[in-house]
Amino acid sequence: MSYRSPRCPHSGPARPQKLAHICYEYAAEGKWLAGGYDNDSDWLDLSAFVQTGRIFVEHYGAAPPKMLEKVLVMGGIRASLDADRVDMGEIPAVLEGQRSDFLTLFEIAVMAQMSEKSVRNATLLSAQDRLHTAKQGTRTVVAAAEALRWLSNRRSFRPTMVM
Repeated sequence: MSYRSPRCPHSGPARPQKLAHICYEYAAEGKWLAGGYDNDSDWLDLSAFVQTGRIFVEHYGAAPPKMLEKVLVMGGIRASLDADRVDMGEIPAVLEGQRSDFLTLFEIAVMAQMSEKSVRNATLLSAQDRLHTAKQGTRTVVAAAEALRWLSNRRSFRPTMVM
């Protein structure tokens, strides 16, 4: 049986909102809960909640859970940035499946809260704090370590803190 934080009860009407808040704290704000906390379970539940929302969209014409989907995507991007950290323990399996050694310029723009065009401008040879890229086939990518270095110099990005 896994440990559950009192902030995030197993079930009940407040579960989706609390779940979204806890996952958002990691994905957007860089706050990783540690010390026996079951991160894997929360991310799995969020993924299931997003999938359920997509079914409602298809069958009932409901509004898609875009913000929850964005949290899930941002969690995967942040997992790519945090892949080499040993102080965090294991990355949740749902995020591990999204993790990559390289990030696209779009993914960096999401984490930096910038336009993709602004990130692309940062790759120019004349840029003051140049973001170094590589080619992967026809795609322009950035190594996760380089992306983390560059993002850490942005005001809008918060590096991950283990709490």
